[in-house]
Amino acid sequence: MLAASRIPLQPTRCFRRASGGAPLSQHTRAGREVVIEGSTRTLFDPQGTPLGYIGINRDVTERMRVEAELRAREERFQAMIETSADAMLLVDAAQQITYVSPNIRRLLGYDADQFRALDLLAQAHPHDQAALQAFREQMLATPDIVGQMTLRIRHQDGSWRWIERSVSNQLHNPAIQRLIVSLRDGLYISRLVSHELIPQALADSDVLHGTIIRMGPPICT
Repeated sequence: MLAASRIPLQPTRCFRRASGGAPLSQHTRAGREVVIEGSTRTLFDPQGTPLGYIGINRDVTERMRVEAELRAREERFQAMIETSADAMLLVDAAQQITYVSPNIRRLLGYDADQFRALDLLAQAHPHDQAALQAFREQMLATPDIVGQMTLRIRHQDGSWRWIERSVSNQLHNPAIQRLIVSLRDGLYISRLVSHELIPQALADSDVLHGTIIRMGPPICT
């Protein structure tokens, strides 16, 4: 028999002890169900003959529970975003869109990939672009600020739609590092203009923009 110190360990690939690579569900003597993940390594002698195996089992019950909770939270969040009347965007500090919720199609006619490639400033009505640029600069300059602005954005069919834009600056938040943007149908403004309760000339002016841009105080965390 070879001394243990003379047996070279040449590990084979590690694998889980369940078909398909899934951890095993087992019960303890006390009847508690646990999830076990295992791996094995083969022991060889100097001539390469297998001598035996070393097996390691780990209780991964808590890890699996946490992973299941995270998946459930992600699924709930995704369902909320996709069924909301609002379209959600994530925008980085360079004003590049990194995420678009699928319901942007319902709001502006674009699919998510099409909208992600657009220049948001260029999509705004020419009379709204200066106000939008000023709004963006203020949002970027102030961590935790929450702001709202109602403006016209070009629909895929070429028409202009009044959209209420809400933004929260979470660029400083390590878990997000983005501006969170919500886009909602600004139908009430559209109706005011179409019924001439707000003249079109006023809708094109800075006076109206000044009344519908709302900046909230920083969020206390």
